[in-house]
Amino acid sequence: MEIYKQEQNCIKHRCKADIISTILGTAAAGGTTKAKIYYRSFLTYQRLKGYLLLLEEDGLIEYNKEKCLYKTTEKGMYALRAYNGMRELIDYS
Repeated sequence: MEIYKQEQNCIKHRCKADIISTILGTAAAGGTTKAKIYYRSFLTYQRLKGYLLLLEEDGLIEYNKEKCLYKTTEKGMYALRAYNGMRELIDYS
């Protein structure tokens, strides 16, 4: 329960990059459903659809229609690593 409360406090004020990082990180595990991304990202369904469309158009995430799974692309993994590296630098200071 303590971890859940901490997660809620951390997500009150998220920027677009934080949300994208959460989505890419969730889909990076080799493919995941829209429902899992929805629950991990704490977004409304409409906002999630918008982010997924944006990420697909930019080539950061891909959707497998046969398996109904989202997967982070190589470009998306590169962006995720860059974002995490930036966060480490900022948090280190």
